Amino acid sequence: MRRVATCHYDSKVHDKLKFSQKLAPLTVLLVSLTWTISAQQKSDTPQAPFNAAAYRTGERLTYNVNFASFGSAAHVELLVAGHGTFMNRDTFELRAHVETSGVVNVALLSLNNDYITYVDAQTGLPFRARQVVR
Repeated sequence: MRRVATCHYDSKVHDKLKFSQKLAPLTVLLVSLTWTISAQQKSDTPQAPFNAAAYRTGERLTYNVNFASFGSAAHVELLVAGHGTFMNRDTFELRAHVETSGVVNVALLSLNNDYITYVDAQTGLPFRARQVVR
């Protein structure tokens, strides 16, 4: 018995494609890359100014994290710790504490980490971060 060919076209047919059919996908690729690069360039329009009043010293957010059927899986606490000068900059100090609990802590992932971020009070951008892993 003769074996059935899985490819319905002879390999020579693919070699004889017109040049324009080969050029079209390449042109589309180059145009899309050009648009992507031009879209990522910085615009001249100014961004909205940073509002330092959004950070109030002592503000605290506390979350209890639930995961699947484990009930309470973790505890997350976010805090605006202070406002002052750090590395000759007017800054806000933001702190976070993440700790897993219960079965998640024992069986899946044990976390007890602290995160400290310093945010520039003029721009609102973080310029230093520290992580304490236990």
